[in-house]
Amino acid sequence: VPPYAIERGITPEAAVAFQLGDDREMMRMLFPVRDRGGRLVAISGRLYATSCVRCGGRWASRCEVCNSFEDEHEEIGKDLFCDDLRGGMFKPMASECVKCGRVQPPKYLHSNGFKRNLVLYGEHMSEVADDGRVYVCEGNLDVIKLWQHGYRPCVATLGSYPGETQIEKLVARWRK
Repeated sequence: VPPYAIERGITPEAAVAFQLGDDREMMRMLFPVRDRGGRLVAISGRLYATSCVRCGGRWASRCEVCNSFEDEHEEIGKDLFCDDLRGGMFKPMASECVKCGRVQPPKYLHSNGFKRNLVLYGEHMSEVADDGRVYVCEGNLDVIKLWQHGYRPCVATLGSYPGETQIEKLVARWRK
């Protein structure tokens, strides 16, 4: 069972049921993505590293206005402001390691060619409820947590914008 799964409140039973994996070199928890028939169609990896995977340095965003890191800005209320002659609000660019300069990797990586909007995560474990309902979530961790607490069936769109195919699958299989 990946340690990150335990940290996020996933039980060992749920981690085994969803066949979660751990890529310690890339510091990613792995989620096998299966179609309704249970066939593996992709693997998604969620970054769990809190520091640079190359050198261990911390990630921070540079400012688009002054090119300095976010912690070099003056905080007024909840906003950050440039502390140089140009002034203005902090405008973040992609986060990078303050030690080696490597850009922070994306939170999720998917198998090459995988189209998230064609699959509902967890659909292979989702029976049709007597009343025709389904719980729809944004992400795979949400599905696993609901599933382990008895909220079934549950699926995820793997993003905040469901695709047309996902909506068609939901409407065809469940009524509520």
